[in-house]
Amino acid sequence: MSFTVPLPPRQPRRGVATRVVLLLISMALAVAYASMRSQTTASLVQRNAALRTSARQAAMTGMTVETCRGKLVLRDCNNQLDAPSYVGEVVDVPEYTFPIFNPKTMIVVKGHEVWVPSCEEVRRMQKKRT
Repeated sequence: MSFTVPLPPRQPRRGVATRVVLLLISMALAVAYASMRSQTTASLVQRNAALRTSARQAAMTGMTVETCRGKLVLRDCNNQLDAPSYVGEVVDVPEYTFPIFNPKTMIVVKGHEVWVPSCEEVRRMQKKRT
């Protein structure tokens, strides 16, 4: 007499493993797409920032600026401010609560008188760099 154990009826396959694999692939693609988008956005922001800086420099070239030292001019070739420097003896005087330059010994050095290099040299160096 042979004895066989009856097997339960087979359930239809639901494809759970396939669904899990597809879910993992879709998650990986979503992460890759998000990473690519963030890199693209970062490069666009960087390029726009460079354009904004160039536009600002172009607009400020040769501009006259009102400062506490009076009207000062930005140099055309490299946007340096033509601000004077002061050299001399510093003294305490009763009119002020802080030390000031002694007007008798103070020397004013104008920016445009001591600029190095000249605008021609600056332009030559800028051409070499590009």
